[in-house]
Amino acid sequence: MKKTMDRHSFSNQASIENCIFIKTILMLLVILYHSCVYWTGNWFTKDPIFASESLSIFSRWLNSFHIYGFAFVSGYIYAFAKNELGKYSNKKSFLLGKAKRLLIPFIFVVLVWVIPLQWIFFHNSIAFIIRNYLLAENPNQLWFLWMLFDVFLVVCFTVDYFDKSRIVAAMISIGGYGIYLILFGRVHNYFQIIMAMQYFSVFIAGYYSRRTELQSNKWYVWLIIDLFLFYMYESIPTTGLFLKMMHYAIGFILHLVGAVMAWTTLQVIASKVNWREYRFLKMLSSYSMPMYLFHQQIIYFTIVWLNGKVVPWVNAGINFMVAVGGSFFIGNFFMRWKITRILIGEK
Repeated sequence: MKKTMDRHSFSNQASIENCIFIKTILMLLVILYHSCVYWTGNWFTKDPIFASESLSIFSRWLNSFHIYGFAFVSGYIYAFAKNELGKYSNKKSFLLGKAKRLLIPFIFVVLVWVIPLQWIFFHNSIAFIIRNYLLAENPNQLWFLWMLFDVFLVVCFTVDYFDKSRIVAAMISIGGYGIYLILFGRVHNYFQIIMAMQYFSVFIAGYYSRRTELQSNKWYVWLIIDLFLFYMYESIPTTGLFLKMMHYAIGFILHLVGAVMAWTTLQVIASKVNWREYRFLKMLSSYSMPMYLFHQQIIYFTIVWLNGKVVPWVNAGINFMVAVGGSFFIGNFFMRWKITRILIGEK
């Protein structure tokens, strides 16, 4: 019995430590997604000269789980900190800490980086800038920061209820997704409040997975299920009420399964590769936040320079390498001084 308990405790601790690796890989997948999404024809200037259906499908698959994986990990770490370390009892202090981590970098990066470069490429009007960036309706990659803060805000005041009842947790999850479907595109998504409702379920799933210690030895089963659901989601048309409802229902399940798939798969990889021994992985993990903050606009430049001059997969590969290198360099610069570290959400 003692050996089992010791093994279980080690597994719990290893899972928490592996979160650093998982968040780093998910951050790289976000950059990879933004390196490929141009070929869906619905991103940036929306006019790729060379079409690539394979890149389009690949980017849509990445988009079905990468950010959801982040939300899942956030819920997992929150459960660990709250229930096992005894943190977050002071709601005001908790929310202030999250504002420093998420909202200060949003304000800083949107003002000094996103808005200026957005204006260079698109010459947006003042009204567009106010609505999309200052009111955070569609602030490019920075939407995630407001969304996650909103999730923490709601969870902070509801966690005691879904902690006691999984029925309440399920109601919050499904209800939030339903509200998202009703409101998204019909009312303004200021400060990502509506978008946050889509992510409650994934965050709560991550929270409960820490309490039950979700096993990762069946990662390939989750991967197979995820790929099947993605195929179904992409295949079902949205014409007619019944098919549309089926499409949304499968989407809800797909994002949950995708988050679990990413979690279990990356946990297995983290336990096999001994990532702590790789210096470059440790460096990437140290700069994952600034790399997320600055990467997208770097990709704009490589797309403009290379669109139609190289084949799409080569263009996407260069997008990725330049974005990783460029955002790492910017992150390294801002990490040198205390005040700039604070501005990008680091200690």
